[in-house]
Amino acid sequence: MRIFSVVILWVGVIFLPVSHASFYELKKYRSSVGLTFSQLEQEMPYNLWNVTTRSLGLRIDYGYADDIKLYFIPGLSFTDTGGEDIPPSPTAGAGVLHFGRVSGTKLEYYIGGAGSVAYQQIRPIHFIGMQLGGYIGLLARLGTDSTLKLVPFCGVHYNHAWINVSTTSKTLLDDTDYLFNGSAGIEVEISPSMSVMVEWAFSFEETDSLFALQVNFH
Repeated sequence: MRIFSVVILWVGVIFLPVSHASFYELKKYRSSVGLTFSQLEQEMPYNLWNVTTRSLGLRIDYGYADDIKLYFIPGLSFTDTGGEDIPPSPTAGAGVLHFGRVSGTKLEYYIGGAGSVAYQQIRPIHFIGMQLGGYIGLLARLGTDSTLKLVPFCGVHYNHAWINVSTTSKTLLDDTDYLFNGSAGIEVEISPSMSVMVEWAFSFEETDSLFALQVNFH
């Protein structure tokens, strides 16, 4: 049962993309912080049961240039299998985001890369999962009659994931996988110092889906 639970965690890692950085136009050499929450819903093979993975993180954004951001997200994930007691898993993610104007339109494009790592121990089994990928998409900056600014976006992700499951004496699993995901969402700039982002990510191959919420302070 323990080995099967670790494999469940592996499925979550290969689907779970690192959340986008805020699309707020952070100036060069400036930084901002935010809080992230995500919930991943997965259906196990043969409809055995559903697995829910919730993650909490602190994000730090840094303006490398006016149109390039670097970001880092340390956090914890909590997996609920409906049975097995799985302890919290420390996670860490980092990425880079570039955005610019699409010539002749009011749209902007964004492109970036991200990576993450997760560690889990269910004695005597050790789990390490890593992923590296890229994403690309379109966004629009829409003004309103109030101080609110709406930034809807959509895009696609490509993830390359690696997992190692072992005990102190032998390797139980060492494998890689690839996955394409889609995503869509909206960021609402409530004021020049605060924005809220909601994102939905989905697999092109499975029924799995991910909901993410961010609160960013600029």
